[in-house]
Amino acid sequence: MTLRRVAILTLACILPFAAGCKSAARNPAPQPTGSIYGSVTVTTPSPQPGPAQFTHHPDCASLKDYGPFRFEDQTLPRTVPPVFLWISAGLPSQPPPRTQAVLTQFQCRFQPQILGVLPGQPVDFTNADPFLAYFRVTPAISGNPSLALTLPPIKPGKVHTFSHPELLIPVTSPNRPWMKAWINVVPNSHFTLSGPDGRFTLRHLPPGTYTLSALRPGFPIQTRSISIKPGAATHATFTFPQKSSTPPSAKK
Repeated sequence: MTLRRVAILTLACILPFAAGCKSAARNPAPQPTGSIYGSVTVTTPSPQPGPAQFTHHPDCASLKDYGPFRFEDQTLPRTVPPVFLWISAGLPSQPPPRTQAVLTQFQCRFQPQILGVLPGQPVDFTNADPFLAYFRVTPAISGNPSLALTLPPIKPGKVHTFSHPELLIPVTSPNRPWMKAWINVVPNSHFTLSGPDGRFTLRHLPPGTYTLSALRPGFPIQTRSISIKPGAATHATFTFPQKSSTPPSAKK
């Protein structure tokens, strides 16, 4: 390479109109993300719920194989009640994804029992049973819609959105008192539900300091301050008592 060509290339990276060099300066290599892992425990073992009593509900009683109730339709026996975990501070709000969240009536139960969505994300209420399904959704924030849905058997569902963050929006079914679910509308997609054994993981968090919150219906919210380092995993644990006299609410 001649000295003249070397000089031209060097000058090109100094001039402000050198697009290639400017692009490299503006787009540095992404910094490795970190993760949070841990577990939720309760002070006493959690009994497994038994079958719902359908004696006075002929539609539900007609189900031939409804089996024992399983939180969140887990294939493994659940030893710890489900707990919703999310990054409640330290991250900016995200635009809603195009993917739909789904809340289904199946075998006279709501699945999942705890659903997390972003503001504006479509929620598809569906019926997988061979008879009518009833959804009653009663938010506390006026900007979120109250819903009273009657869905025909095994048909396309009805899609609705919730515009404002809100925790523990109750979902019930008239005349079926055992059917309960909760919708949590949170500002970012970094949320999860603890597994059947209480373990959880949140991945792909940028380095920084965050507030990790844990919510079990009927109990006060618990929080932890978490520092995330590039490429590192941070451990966190939560302990809830087995019983609470407090009705399900998002106490802060």
